Amino acid sequence: MSESTAVSVAKAVTQELASATLSKPFVPERSYADWSQPLEREQVSDTDRLYVDIVPQATGMQVALDTRGTNEHRVVIDIAVRQRFGQEKQDNDTGRIVIDEVDALMLLVQEIYELFMPQRLTDFEDAVWDPDQGTRILVAPLKRHLYELKQFTGIVRLTFIASQDHA
Repeated sequence: MSESTAVSVAKAVTQELASATLSKPFVPERSYADWSQPLEREQVSDTDRLYVDIVPQATGMQVALDTRGTNEHRVVIDIAVRQRFGQEKQDNDTGRIVIDEVDALMLLVQEIYELFMPQRLTDFEDAVWDPDQGTRILVAPLKRHLYELKQFTGIVRLTFIASQDHA
């Protein structure tokens, strides 16, 4: 095995998202959440850019003996959907983000959630959706980000069980 199971699953999730047809176009990017959660450090030209990050969570990953020759890994992947809104997407009187913009991102988070319901990953068939932990929307939207940063943040958590040969 040339990479960790969490990395293999994250790469497969990234590929699934890249090939999916969803309500908003984006380019998914695998990362380790090494970005600033609020997008205030991003360039002005990146305002209104949609970020979708796939983040493997190896901390606390569970591994059990599956068979004599394989381990069973429980792999957690977070998908962060983030977009900071420019002035033109805010109500001039209230400063609130135009509700249709938030509605569209809520739909995208739901679509991502539903995309990973019971299935195997096309690019890593050793990983199967975990029926116990499954898929959860951790937050959508993160209200503090909407209010303070004019940014939508939604996080979908996926859990997979992956069998890997012993090293």
